[in-house]
Amino acid sequence: MLWETEEPEAPHAILEDIAIEPVARGSGAGKALVDFIETEAKSRGMKWVFLESGLRNAGAHHFFERAGYEPISKVFAKRF
Repeated sequence: MLWETEEPEAPHAILEDIAIEPVARGSGAGKALVDFIETEAKSRGMKWVFLESGLRNAGAHHFFERAGYEPISKVFAKRF
């Protein structure tokens, strides 16, 4: 799912819930999907794509870092 905002200072998209079946991982399907999303976001005038990944999801972190994404913050939550 891709959300977008047109905030004047930093129009951005938020990439949520990307998932690739384990059997398809390493096939290039994930990269093709992210490339498509980035192209779509750029065509809509977005300057950033943000995403969140769980702290222990090293495989996803490696995937996104290879795609040029960098960690820029930490997300905090509190469960009640």
